[in-house]
Amino acid sequence: AEGLRDAIPENLRTAAHEPLGACTLVYALLLSDEPAARQKQLAELAAATSPGVCQETLRVRPAVRSVMERAKLPLVDLALPGLREMSPAQFGQFQQAVRVLAESDQQIDLFEYVLQKTVIRHLEPHFAGARRQVIQYYALKPLAGDCAVLLSALAHVGQRRQDEVVAAFQQGAVPLSGNPQVQLQLLPSAQCDLA
Repeated sequence: AEGLRDAIPENLRTAAHEPLGACTLVYALLLSDEPAARQKQLAELAAATSPGVCQETLRVRPAVRSVMERAKLPLVDLALPGLREMSPAQFGQFQQAVRVLAESDQQIDLFEYVLQKTVIRHLEPHFAGARRQVIQYYALKPLAGDCAVLLSALAHVGQRRQDEVVAAFQQGAVPLSGNPQVQLQLLPSAQCDLA
């Protein structure tokens, strides 16, 4: 954890503590590496926020890109307290901008999905004042299908060979399969989309 925290440059840690800086960090994480797609995103971001926010996002982008792949979610975590300082109107604008950036290329990758869900899950109750319903399960059996989809999706991410996919799946599935009523099967990647 300390290594991941130390991988985040000091200027980003400082920016994460105030609302505008925290917003631009999240926006920068969502910007595409492809120039044409990034230009489209920036135009949509300017329409959803302001040209100044776009300029600040571009200013922090090089530092954000330097953050190791493993440290991107800790960077989002670091930005959450700063994001909580937004006004409700700013949060609405932020929520819209995140959605626009993530959906700009007509595809949502795993990181974009996780980032959206993490940010909204942590911030929406703060701004909406609504408490989430607590759902409790006392056995794994009703969740076996969902576990298979999630573990299969994670196994397919970052693996090139089928034997690596199977090994990654087994690493997650074996501890859950200790219960004889729970049998998890590796699913093809086509059955592990966001839907």
